[in-house]
Amino acid sequence: MEYWKLVWVFAVAFIFGGYQSEGLWEIEKAALFQLKSFYQNWYLNVSLFLPLEELKSLDLRNNYIADLSVYLLAEVVLENNKKLEKLNLVNSSLSGHFLLPSTSRRGLSRLDVSSNTLDGNIPNEIGAKLPSLELLNMSNNFFTGVIPISIGDMISLQLLDLSNNKLSGGIPRHFSMGLLPFNVSNNQLFGDIPSSMENMSLLSILDISSNTLSGGIPRWMGKMSNLEALVMANNHFEGLIPMEFCKLNYSLKFLDLSANNISGSLFIKKQAKRADHQFF
Repeated sequence: MEYWKLVWVFAVAFIFGGYQSEGLWEIEKAALFQLKSFYQNWYLNVSLFLPLEELKSLDLRNNYIADLSVYLLAEVVLENNKKLEKLNLVNSSLSGHFLLPSTSRRGLSRLDVSSNTLDGNIPNEIGAKLPSLELLNMSNNFFTGVIPISIGDMISLQLLDLSNNKLSGGIPRHFSMGLLPFNVSNNQLFGDIPSSMENMSLLSILDISSNTLSGGIPRWMGKMSNLEALVMANNHFEGLIPMEFCKLNYSLKFLDLSANNISGSLFIKKQAKRADHQFF
């Protein structure tokens, strides 16, 4: 019954595409955002995003929305809905250069635009315009250029996923110390691992695989007591595996150092439960 109510609301809103959304009841406008992936190919009436003063979460993932542009994302959704906290546009046919709102949006805590066809550079001012993000997922797109330094100014950031893009340059020296998963795999990053990452003591997942990173494996990695997965495969790392890695035996569950130029031995303490670890 609830499903058909949503379908009815959807039909009314889109058949009368020229009708201004102010005429819709608030409950009907809210119901529209529950449709999610019921429809595979539909046209999005921009007027629906005229200010919804109480809208806090918008989920349009796994849709094919005709003409869903970055202009709609920045100038309509983010600009008009000032209380928006969560925006999920995973696999929603979003294309073009990623744009930011003209003013800072401190209320937005979660932004996921992964698995689209976004391209160009990630804007340098992303940290200033979206300073309160706790989750930022821009993976599986076609972003180029460097990772913006301003991402390090997102002091509340807990999850960062920029994997599977075409990003180049080095890993920035400054990130939130509260990061848990950090994934920049499958890009074109080069250089060494910044020593400043030693301060990211809460890291649980670090995936920097499939880049052209080089240098030795830092000894301080052995001090990351919360690290459960460390993936550094398919790079140009060289030298010995630091003895400090023995200290990771109590937390580490997945370790992949394959396809590098690493030498030496990896010593495992007897106390470690081998069944919990995978070494390649």
